[in-house]
Amino acid sequence: CAFLAKEKRPFYVCPGTCTWNAMSGRHFNMKTNVQEAVRAGLKHGAAGYLMTDWGNGGTCQPWVTALPALIYMAHAVKDEWLDDVQIAAEVDRIAGAKCGKALIRYQNLYLLDGNPNIFNRTALYQMLEAGAGWRPPKKGMKDEHLKAVFEEWRAAKGDLDLAGAPSWVRDGFATMDLLYEALELRWKGEHDRVRREFPARFRKLWLAYNRPGGLDSSVKTNFKGSHVSEVTFSFGTEDCTSPSDADSILAAISILDEEGVTGHFQVAGEFALKLAEWNRHDVIAALKNHIIGSPAQDEKSAAILRKTFGIRRVWSICPAANSSSGGEEMGTAWNADTRCVQESRDAILDRLARYDRFSFCCNPNKVRSRLAEIHALIRAIKEDPRFAIVTLPEIEAKRKPKAAAGKNG
Repeated sequence: CAFLAKEKRPFYVCPGTCTWNAMSGRHFNMKTNVQEAVRAGLKHGAAGYLMTDWGNGGTCQPWVTALPALIYMAHAVKDEWLDDVQIAAEVDRIAGAKCGKALIRYQNLYLLDGNPNIFNRTALYQMLEAGAGWRPPKKGMKDEHLKAVFEEWRAAKGDLDLAGAPSWVRDGFATMDLLYEALELRWKGEHDRVRREFPARFRKLWLAYNRPGGLDSSVKTNFKGSHVSEVTFSFGTEDCTSPSDADSILAAISILDEEGVTGHFQVAGEFALKLAEWNRHDVIAALKNHIIGSPAQDEKSAAILRKTFGIRRVWSICPAANSSSGGEEMGTAWNADTRCVQESRDAILDRLARYDRFSFCCNPNKVRSRLAEIHALIRAIKEDPRFAIVTLPEIEAKRKPKAAAGKNG
């Protein structure tokens, strides 16, 4: 602020609600953040202030968590510094219910976790997000800390009287309670129960007041079970021979695009030339947004694909729809051309969740009459916290280089 004032640049100061990465907020941290920001702005002539609320870490915090920060900030910019009793009273007035004191207690739960100074997040949220992979830090956050957190949470609920409160306030506290319930189950090691019981409840509460963008990511981040299976979606087009087959590819791509999923398409070089010959630039343009592989591992086909789609790399390890080629690199291949009609959706998901990684494979030409069924299965995989959708470049980026062979081969 001092530097900008010296340079005679107009500026705003933008503190935050400190509710992100925290489930119910970080009230003490927020007050310090606002104090430093506002005092610097007042001292150096800020043109104004912008109170920020961020979506880090799955954006699980409900709207009500921002109230104390907005109230505190609104008075601070007038050089009026409210204490917690005054903030709670203002929350009660705005919410139309007795909930301000309880909300501040919820927002200070992180101070009991043994690690109150983690940068930009709380150790409690780290535990929720990490799931079965969470390990207690070497210093702090022992069982006695967590026991104190859950005892204080229940005591804070005793301060609540939501009679007459609007639904966004009632559901805001319901959302925070849901998150602490999930956290307590994580503490007990019941990660698969978190995965089974909490996504649907969270979705219902969240969608009542928020847009759906990012919700799938949030659910997977916060409510995963004890095991997460990586999934790629692979579509074989090597059997496509006519212009109508191009429409099947376009229909498959529209499903992926609607769900925000990047697919892998095996395209024969000859078929790429046919697409250009048929003037199907709509299909070529749609395929460019996905990852192109080749069923034939030869330079001639690769050169055609690079030129047609304007890509630098052709992925030759996409498993074909009727085989498990590339399985050594990828994991298990699962052929939806035939299996999709042989098992119930729940049975499919339960079986696939046992793999560390698998490729969902199908040929758009062969499943043209069942694209709605394929769409439903893709959406179910996308929304199930047991699965994480990945791409071949992401898999390759995580792979360790193979060790060089020794003297004995």
